[in-house]
Amino acid sequence: MIARKLIELIERNADRMVTRLLATVAEHPRTQIFHKNVPPQELRERAYEIYKHLSVWLHEKTDDDIRHTFFSAGTRRAIQKVPLAEVHFALLLIKQSLWREIKLSGFGDTSIELFQTLELLERVDQFFDKAIYYLTAGFEHACSTGQADWKADTDKEHAQFKELQHLVLPWWP
Repeated sequence: MIARKLIELIERNADRMVTRLLATVAEHPRTQIFHKNVPPQELRERAYEIYKHLSVWLHEKTDDDIRHTFFSAGTRRAIQKVPLAEVHFALLLIKQSLWREIKLSGFGDTSIELFQTLELLERVDQFFDKAIYYLTAGFEHACSTGQADWKADTDKEHAQFKELQHLVLPWWP
């Protein structure tokens, strides 16, 4: 099965992907506060866990597992005073790295391979949609319960926070 081969490829290349991700987060203008406030080892461990165990995340972990992991991560990011937009963007960089690896894999030469690759990408998207939702929920919870003393520094950041805190993803159960 092509999807299995793609997942194995990602899991085998987890170290290289994490190294590239850390460099991207450090350099990207949309993750500067994230890079400053989140210890690199923490990001390394989180991304490595996703890449190295992608099969487990996509096939074995329940919605409760995803909720617990990413709600906690959202809470930590709020306590670390990372703007929610940067938290989201860092997670999107993790996802983009997965997509890049899949696109560069060379799989998808036949229509069956292409269909299986698209199925895998759909599962990856659903996983990251849930992760973003629970990150946001954890972030909001930390802010609303006083665990995090986080305030937007500017009106623009405050407007972004308000816009993103109501993110709802109705297309997945």
